[in-house]
Amino acid sequence: DTGFFQSGFNARRNSSVASAFDGDNHSIRGGEGSANWTFTNLVDGTYQVAATWAHKYDNKYNVTDAPFSVLDGNGQLLAANQIDQSVAPAEFSADGANWNVLATVDVSGGQLTVRLEPGSNANRYTVADAIRLDGNVSPYLEITASQLSADESNSSEPIYATVSRQNSNGELYVSITTNDATEVNLPNIIVIPDGQRSATFPFYVTDDAVVDGTQSVIISAGATGFLSSSITIDVTDNESTFTQIIDDGDTGFFQSGFNAQRNSSVASAFDGDNHIIRGGEGSANWTFTNLADGTYQVAATWAHKYDNKYNVTDAPFSVLDGNGQLLAANQIDQSVAPAEFSADGANWNVLATVDVSGGQLTVRLEPGSNANRYTVADAIRVERVVSTTAESAMVDDFFCCYGEHQN
Repeated sequence: DTGFFQSGFNARRNSSVASAFDGDNHSIRGGEGSANWTFTNLVDGTYQVAATWAHKYDNKYNVTDAPFSVLDGNGQLLAANQIDQSVAPAEFSADGANWNVLATVDVSGGQLTVRLEPGSNANRYTVADAIRLDGNVSPYLEITASQLSADESNSSEPIYATVSRQNSNGELYVSITTNDATEVNLPNIIVIPDGQRSATFPFYVTDDAVVDGTQSVIISAGATGFLSSSITIDVTDNESTFTQIIDDGDTGFFQSGFNAQRNSSVASAFDGDNHIIRGGEGSANWTFTNLADGTYQVAATWAHKYDNKYNVTDAPFSVLDGNGQLLAANQIDQSVAPAEFSADGANWNVLATVDVSGGQLTVRLEPGSNANRYTVADAIRVERVVSTTAESAMVDDFFCCYGEHQN
């Protein structure tokens, strides 16, 4: 087409390139040259630039690093991208072809050129086929941060975020929002000055009194007429988390019908011992007392001889409150070693997450359905993961008022 010019590339129009756009392309293998597509009389705005290619042998012998450049009317580089042309384009379909995006760029001055030069392998084909511009693209923002994780203990240390745009025209007001204002202290608005493409601002994590582990906080940047952007910051709690483990030999454990095991075949069990039942009736119970009200994660570990191969696949655990009321139930496949998380020198699987009030919680295990397999009572671990509602409300009120004072 008019607007395409090249040097060193060879034209092809035959059955081997029949799937190319309009049934023809240009290619180069070895040597020097360039293929150029120049678009003129463009309205100023943001454009998506995409390429398609199809060559003989189903692209098998094309270069894997075709170097495309996108240039403005003055020959200044707007974007660059290396494309694997040994794989057919597939990011989107339009105008009877499949395309891959090269870049999204701002155009001013009415002209844009896409240039393709040979890839690094002189034994492979670099293919010049068709380039597509889509001007129905909204300009977009991009937000980045100096770090993507933080500890509440470092709440006085700033984290720096940068919001960028593709052009530098005009003063741009950008709103900064988050899905969890209790975890980070952010400005509401930042300004990218006229003549600048970006602005950087500090923000801080909040050292609250809530026991809530690690929270993933989304921070977003948005402006009128721009596509928004977001990042996720992991904020780790610095409150001491309460955990307690009751093993099958500890105070708080009692059982009926289970048999104690402490020998080399159960050496990998917690504290080197466990209790088992195979056939018959009974139960194993772990009772935790003097617990502060809150939400607790309840987890179990087990290890038995023969690498758990002959354990039951439906060990029935129940979690009960101090009145014996059922809080949660879970059937666990004990023929597979626990592996959901590691803590306190063991691997654990979560049985349930429950709310505790009244200070007491009991975990009960009864025999699985197969009387020829082992049901294993080893150790139970509880961890307080969320503080009480009252504590949370008190902290929320504090930060509400603090925020108002700061504003």
